[in-house]
Amino acid sequence: MHKPQHLKTLLKLRDELTRATWQIADLAKALMSREAWDVFLVGFGATHRGGHKLWDCTSVLGDINPDDRAEFSRALRDVYVSCDAAVGQLVEAADDKVAILIFSLHGMGPNTSRNHLLPAMLDRILRKEAKSGGKPKQRRNRRLRMLFSPEWRQRFKHQLPVWLQEKLTKFWRKGSPYWAETAAVNMVADQQGYIRINLLGREAAGTVKAGRDYDQLCTNIEDALKTFVDADTGEPAIEKVARSDQLFKQGPRQSILPDLLIQWTQKPAANHQALTSPRYGSIPWPTPGLNPDGRSGNHRPEGFLLAVEDRIQPDSTTKDAHIIDLAPTVLALLNIPTPAKMCGKVLFNQIKP
Repeated sequence: MHKPQHLKTLLKLRDELTRATWQIADLAKALMSREAWDVFLVGFGATHRGGHKLWDCTSVLGDINPDDRAEFSRALRDVYVSCDAAVGQLVEAADDKVAILIFSLHGMGPNTSRNHLLPAMLDRILRKEAKSGGKPKQRRNRRLRMLFSPEWRQRFKHQLPVWLQEKLTKFWRKGSPYWAETAAVNMVADQQGYIRINLLGREAAGTVKAGRDYDQLCTNIEDALKTFVDADTGEPAIEKVARSDQLFKQGPRQSILPDLLIQWTQKPAANHQALTSPRYGSIPWPTPGLNPDGRSGNHRPEGFLLAVEDRIQPDSTTKDAHIIDLAPTVLALLNIPTPAKMCGKVLFNQIKP
């Protein structure tokens, strides 16, 4: 559920994730014993969901007494311990000569996403940008939305059934914008913020000309976003803004990427009371002290890989490893050449046929 939850509910989630981990392990062991496998992949999802919901108390609704706080502080560790033990059982059940790769494609840390405020930030920026040409029309659903405070909207929404919450969210996010007067839109995202320019010739009702107009708008939005700071401390909310056409090489699918990628500062977002800008005013945090989507933890780019195989030198390490390197590494362990069109590299140079 995408909202803060009571402690009892979150501790129940911990127990469910632990049980699910052991069920996956039991199923995997049963399948391993049925036949010989070239590749056997087992995914433990409990650490991912647990990392989102159990990272710290900014996902907990209501007051917490010291004893409960202490128990909750161990909840994510309990999930990790069960996963470690389950992996250990699978390793013991495997043949001694098999290659074992244990990996996580990303890490977890405190939730630093301010994406809940990005639509309002962009809206104020675009209104300022369009000031010389007259005040742009608002979406009818946005005018209705702004009649109520973020806190009231959160409380009301979370009283509704989940299916109705989802419909309401789609209504707020999509609605019926005046595309012919829209210069940029906020894209739904998880960790970082994404903005797409309503580019003429690319979008169905594009308004912004490629070239100088596009570049100027991107620059103006970037500069404007960087004026937002924490209302209490004055610390920046944004670490950097990148343009995808400058960050990535030209490719056949580049046109579907966001134009601007916002990297938020690495301090927990739930500490905010509001974000404020000297040019665009103050935007309140919807749930001070809590993360409005109930995710106290969120993704980090750093993952890990542990590997055990006779052809891999003990204590060897990888350098500049990437997700796309896993497939070539697995192929090398299977003595299969890496296809020329496949990106990535073999992570362990010591692997020999």
